[in-house]
Amino acid sequence: MDIDGDGNDELVISFTGYGLYVFEPQGLIWQQPPINTVIPEVMIRLGSGIAADFGAAYGLWTWSWGKGWQLRNTADPGQMTVVDIENDGVQELVVSFPGYGLWYYGETNGWQFLNDVIPDDVKPINFYP
Repeated sequence: MDIDGDGNDELVISFTGYGLYVFEPQGLIWQQPPINTVIPEVMIRLGSGIAADFGAAYGLWTWSWGKGWQLRNTADPGQMTVVDIENDGVQELVVSFPGYGLWYYGETNGWQFLNDVIPDDVKPINFYP
């Protein structure tokens, strides 16, 4: 994913004991310092950034090059995926929170409730032609 808007894809990689680093294959460049020293339990692509589940200790955060880290929820997420639920060309973060249900996060409307039953699995599907 092109996280810094330079037209080239980068990788966000977690290294136990070192943290999260951005690697730009074009030029073989490691961004220093790490973008975080804490290793997430789960990390997924969200637009041109990432969503990171830092567990019960830190909760759910998103990161992008221009905005940095933003806390999205203090609850420990279960499953996460991204899909354009609002059909506006922007991906929303869909998260199951054990004990709270299934929710999605939209940049304009914040958290929106979807269901009180926790799914066994979630996968994004594009229903819009």
